[in-house]
Amino acid sequence: MINMISNKLALYIAHHASKPQYLKADIEVLQYGIECMINTTCTNLLIFFFCVLSHTLSAGIVWIILFTFFRNLVGGYHAPGHFMCICLSTLLCLITILASNKIIFTWHQMMVFEIIILFIIKRIAPVSSSRNNPLSSHQQRRTNLKALLLSCFCIIISLTHNPYSSLIMLTQISVIILAIIEISIQKSSYSATQNIS
Repeated sequence: MINMISNKLALYIAHHASKPQYLKADIEVLQYGIECMINTTCTNLLIFFFCVLSHTLSAGIVWIILFTFFRNLVGGYHAPGHFMCICLSTLLCLITILASNKIIFTWHQMMVFEIIILFIIKRIAPVSSSRNNPLSSHQQRRTNLKALLLSCFCIIISLTHNPYSSLIMLTQISVIILAIIEISIQKSSYSATQNIS
């Protein structure tokens, strides 16, 4: 469904654009961008809907902002299709919000977890999905530094003991888990191809 809509919109835009002629590759890039926008919009609307119903809208907004930035920098697992992506993202948000209401970290626990998170980010970020083009080594270093800075910012915010400290911590942990899942998938597929040859 999302593929069909994005394809029609991309063709419409290409047909009515001021540029005289678009290449097939240009239209494919445009279609992918539209797919991402539709997917993100559907996910965010679904999250807003569930958060309004559960009276956790502000937590949902915090999760969306932090997850989006952190996930963009750290990378990780991508679902095989749009429907699965929307469902898994919404479920991950709701589980993280519910868990953050039940799990309250002490100052010492937050510091231990943040040190572990910083160490893991330094070692693995960014994790490119097998579906994406890999970054150059310069881009990897810059992205890794940005992820570390964002995590340091999260430490500062968490240490203020605001009502979202647990949510911030658990969101970072969930993104790291997605990165570790992607690394595991890549290693198992690499091992499978080595066994075939």
